[in-house]
Amino acid sequence: MLFTEAKRFTNEQKNTLNGITTFLGEESLQYMISVFSHCNKKQTKDPEYFKNSCWNEPTKAFINSLDNRWAISLDTEEFPPGNLVHEKCLKELENHITNIDGVFTNYLFKKAQKMQEETARKVKEDE
Repeated sequence: MLFTEAKRFTNEQKNTLNGITTFLGEESLQYMISVFSHCNKKQTKDPEYFKNSCWNEPTKAFINSLDNRWAISLDTEEFPPGNLVHEKCLKELENHITNIDGVFTNYLFKKAQKMQEETARKVKEDE
């Protein structure tokens, strides 16, 4: 899970994501879920509103790269356990987790590391 604040997708967040995908490999996106924190009450109650009115193009592209796996980390003081919104948010996150096909393995990590080493070698050769 990758936690980000519920705000516009910034260059800093984009650079962080690029660093993660470089380190773990593009295939790691198949096993990631974006979780938005610091959502306001309206965004939490109505995720479609949040999605349609608050996401910029980079956010949409990022979520699309995760096969639309995203959730909201809610404020438990505002939405305590047992609250309908609380239960709905948890159920959506649970569904994303259980519907991921497979797991990110050490093999995939080593494959990504090998690609990093090859890229670094090519860059060094080109200098």
